[in-house]
Amino acid sequence: MADSSSDGSSKTTTSMAVLISFGIYIGIFAIMVLVYCLVKSKAPELYNCRDNIPELSCPLSDRKTGKWSWIRNAVLISDDELVVYAGLDAAAFIRMLRMGVKISCVGCFNSIYLIPIYKYQDREKSPGESDPMQSWSLGNLLNGDTALIATLLASYVFYGYSMYLIYHEFSWYLSRRHQYLARMRLDNYTVFVRGLPEDMRSNRALRNFFEDVAPGQVLDARVALDIDELEKQEAERSKIIPKLEHAYNVAEYEGERPEMKVKMCGKEKMDTITVLERRLAALNRYCERTVRSAEDFQEKADELFQVRFDKEVEVEEGLTGQLKNLTKAPVNIVKDVADIVPLPKALNPTNLLPFGDKPEFKVRADGFVTFRSLKASMSALQMLHSGTPFKICAMPAPLPDDVFWDNVGMPHMRQELGMLLSIVLTVVLCVFWTVPVAFVSSVSQVQNLKKELPFLEDWSEAWPGIDVLLQQISPILLAILNSLLVVFLKLFSQLEGHISNSALNASLFAKLAAFYIIQTFFVSAIAGSLLASLHELSVDPWGTIQDILGNNLPQQSNYFMSFVFVQVGPPLGAELLRYTPYVKALIREKLGPKLTEKERSQPFFGLQPLTNPVTLDQPALLSTVTLFFMILFVYAVTSPIVAFVMAFAFACEALIYKNQYAFIYDPSHDSGGQMWTRAMRFIIFCEIVAEITVMAVLAIKEGAVASPLMVPLFIGTVLFWLYLEQQHFRVAVYLPSRTCVEIDMERSKITQFDFNQWSGEYRQQALKVPYVRPDIPPNQHPPEELIEAGLGRLPSPSLSSSSPPSDDFTTPRSVFSSTAPPNSPEARPSSSEIPPEPSIEDLHNRDGSPSS
Repeated sequence: MADSSSDGSSKTTTSMAVLISFGIYIGIFAIMVLVYCLVKSKAPELYNCRDNIPELSCPLSDRKTGKWSWIRNAVLISDDELVVYAGLDAAAFIRMLRMGVKISCVGCFNSIYLIPIYKYQDREKSPGESDPMQSWSLGNLLNGDTALIATLLASYVFYGYSMYLIYHEFSWYLSRRHQYLARMRLDNYTVFVRGLPEDMRSNRALRNFFEDVAPGQVLDARVALDIDELEKQEAERSKIIPKLEHAYNVAEYEGERPEMKVKMCGKEKMDTITVLERRLAALNRYCERTVRSAEDFQEKADELFQVRFDKEVEVEEGLTGQLKNLTKAPVNIVKDVADIVPLPKALNPTNLLPFGDKPEFKVRADGFVTFRSLKASMSALQMLHSGTPFKICAMPAPLPDDVFWDNVGMPHMRQELGMLLSIVLTVVLCVFWTVPVAFVSSVSQVQNLKKELPFLEDWSEAWPGIDVLLQQISPILLAILNSLLVVFLKLFSQLEGHISNSALNASLFAKLAAFYIIQTFFVSAIAGSLLASLHELSVDPWGTIQDILGNNLPQQSNYFMSFVFVQVGPPLGAELLRYTPYVKALIREKLGPKLTEKERSQPFFGLQPLTNPVTLDQPALLSTVTLFFMILFVYAVTSPIVAFVMAFAFACEALIYKNQYAFIYDPSHDSGGQMWTRAMRFIIFCEIVAEITVMAVLAIKEGAVASPLMVPLFIGTVLFWLYLEQQHFRVAVYLPSRTCVEIDMERSKITQFDFNQWSGEYRQQALKVPYVRPDIPPNQHPPEELIEAGLGRLPSPSLSSSSPPSDDFTTPRSVFSSTAPPNSPEARPSSSEIPPEPSIEDLHNRDGSPSS
């Protein structure tokens, strides 16, 4: 009797586990929503960030909602409002979730006849012999059952409607995408040019080339420079500014000038303001001089290259053939290696040239060209500019603030090797990740866990409910594994040399989505059953595989429903309540500098205040949604109860994230829905894989009619994907020529836009700011002589590429050589004598604390 009761309880465990998962995780979500309704009006800085930031305030964030009316307000926000005020990324993502709701509803419709057929068709077993929810799946039908025709009919209805919705979504997306590309945005008028030959690596040469392509339409052309030393000093200057401003504020509000140690382990101290003022003055003067020289070099680098080339030719002609080979051979070898692997400066090829000076700067092989019309920019993007592969390749440009300048100019071979290394590492991780995922999946079967841990059997006999709780471990562990994946795959994506954050996110999303589909779904669904049936596999391999695919795979839906509850409940509640940003802001408020409003608004060791705008992590979120579509497509016809769960999941996500887009997230980094096309490819792929899975299950179930009739549906889906690949994805990248001409003509007549304000925007950050001026309180007055020496002086109007660098520039001596006590008159600045300033050499390799 005891054994029979134990068996009966184990058979109802999976259904009870799903219900308990729903009760726990969705119950947590409901409590969090209730708390949000009660506290949202009391913490506007936390729950309406956009309205508290003037630059992000919009009509959506201005709407006042009550405790419960925010739900109605979120539902009523239109797609057009989202596009205008939250960006195309937001609107496309919400529509994708809404598409998931619609497809799930079709699955719910099919369940009206599928669930009764699966449960009652040709069954002679007693009611207690089968798990209640597992009896609602395709695995409950007998082999060769005529009821398999119902699965075939449901597949045509479900997958056919899915293709219709995808095609309809493309129509909406293309129109909104073209509206985005036609906006008066700098990146829409700019192209990124990769692989410039050496004779084109200057602003002037690049501008002249595209002037021939689009006469009179080139506004600006900028090639990237290697300015490592300047960037290093600019980074040092960026660290000094907040320290100096804080020192000023301490003196202003606390009445005492702070001091800092001269030596790391010594007791001697100096006036902090005095030290930092002079360091900043020296850096400002250095940056001004270097920026002038860099811009002059950037403008005429092709001339310098030609002059150096002519001199090298003359020298080589005077050398004997043997000497020529001796001087050229090591240089060419190092140049070839340098194109593949970054070398130390000591091994730079210019150091090995036998007759020539090392240049102060070096141009990179990439640049940006800004045009005056959409027609010119779109034409430049679609033209073939060189007959040599990978040379003068025009690509869409990101916004200047989104550019990763370290990757601009990366040699082509190094980028290809980075891509290859990223792929290899991803594949290796995918193989090794199978082990923990398969183990986690096998844990979901309590009987297997009891075999490995015998003491659980005694616990189960003492309290039968522990079996249900043990089944909650597997979905939680799987969610934790998925969160760890983001860290590794982002590191791999960074090896690929992407020039912008949007391109990096697109690559990360592709890897995450593929990982989730392969690991979280297939490995969890199949490998777990394989591990649990190792003995059966050794005895009857084919029969065991048939049993896994025909019975276990459809019945794995209970496990995935629990996983969806884990992924939806607590994460969505945390997204709504935002307790993590609140705790970080609270810690930052207690520990960080807070004397002025500016100090309170700055990050402190990665801790952001609530006044700073936040952005949504699109790659991780989109990859999770892609996994949801995979679960829906496979189980909507094999286990129809899943459709109800997925409809709930998609609806909750659409509601919560629409509210967050309206009140929380910053749309400034909107990519124009770039990841939407990648997501659609994955969704179509998921549908094809699901059809293959259903076809295989029907074949194993000996559906002599149903399985062959699935082939036309599969072929139709593949042809549908090929049809979209012909033009739809390409049309989403470019703006039509007629639209470009019409918009350019309309703007030339109506608006008087000054394109010159875009000139110079695609300069490296270190070249944009020759001077940095600290915010000085009213009662704090730096010495006039120090201001003249470079502290906070406004840049001269003549600072441009045509202005020659000052010849009378002298690097100041170090202030740290002074041994006077910090409070003595000798250590304080006066109007007649300025304490010596630190030289650039003295500033190298120093942090906030000066050394002697």
